[in-house]
Amino acid sequence: MMVATRSSAENPRLLALDAVRALAILLVIGHHAAYRFIGSKDDVVAAFLRSVGWIGVDVFFALSGFLIVRILLRDAAAHDIAGFFCRRFYRIVPIFAVALVVFAIGALITGQESGILHRLWMPALLLNGWLIPFFGVDQVQYVVAWSLSVEEFAYIVLGLCALASRKSLWRGVVTFLLIAVMVRWSVLASHAFKAEYLYYFVPARLDAIAFGGLGAFGVYDRLLRYRYCSWLAGLTTVGLMVAFQWTPVNGWVLPGIGYSVFGLVCGIWVSSLGVGAPKPTGLFIRAIAPLGKLSYFIYLFHLFALEAVRKLSSNLLGFEISFWPGMLLATALCFIAARISWRYFEAPLIRLARNRARGMQSPVQESP
Repeated sequence: MMVATRSSAENPRLLALDAVRALAILLVIGHHAAYRFIGSKDDVVAAFLRSVGWIGVDVFFALSGFLIVRILLRDAAAHDIAGFFCRRFYRIVPIFAVALVVFAIGALITGQESGILHRLWMPALLLNGWLIPFFGVDQVQYVVAWSLSVEEFAYIVLGLCALASRKSLWRGVVTFLLIAVMVRWSVLASHAFKAEYLYYFVPARLDAIAFGGLGAFGVYDRLLRYRYCSWLAGLTTVGLMVAFQWTPVNGWVLPGIGYSVFGLVCGIWVSSLGVGAPKPTGLFIRAIAPLGKLSYFIYLFHLFALEAVRKLSSNLLGFEISFWPGMLLATALCFIAARISWRYFEAPLIRLARNRARGMQSPVQESP
């Protein structure tokens, strides 16, 4: 869900990565819509999204890992790690705080505040991903914020590693990979908690970030020289999604092998799009890229839109809306709201963060 620091319109590579974000956010929206609207079980696409739409978050992780390490390598060379943290804070925290307020207001309106608000500290402190395995999904509020637990932990730890040295950043990325694999297999062997909760647990998901980060370090460069590497990696990513619909989340295959395999393939795919000479972008990529550019807002607010569409359609129309109209309407509403938020709230904050980050740069970097 990380947003690039340069305009997509000026950089075909970032336009392609925005298209990947769009795919990821559509998977996530479709997954949650399939559980809320009728007809999803009888529709092939809806049933697919219901089964594996969750994997859109893994796409975000690989993409974030690639971008965060690439940006950290650049900022470390410019002695601007403080600026990195400043920009990340302004990009992530303010709109997330707004989402939490909207969530709390929704709880008050629906009369659920007694069972929700006293546990709102969990997502507010970005602890969802850490606490779900021990409290359960039903006891942790605003569950969608679990992925932010993973990404923000990665931002902080890898940022501190980059502050030390480039070698420390490399070690941090490799350590992420090793920790995730060891944690997942340890939990599977010890039955410390349910295998399905490994999907949320922060230490168990760091390899998806790491596989993207390895691409920023150039680990896949030999593969990327092949002409059709991007196409093969993209098709393999989609093929794994299809295969995973028959793989239960509470078994050992997905946490034991599947998460790592998908993270690796997706990391290679993202790297193939983000490095090297800019590649031509077709009409389809240019059409969906705006959705990806606004994916952070959409991710935070899409559940609100889905619930609003479901309840309003039932109250106003007198019947439950079906999957496709419900999903498309909620996506459209989110996109419109995201455009407004981007223009009047998020983009001004990004500009403010950049200006403050420039003021934090060392005199050495500012000198000729």
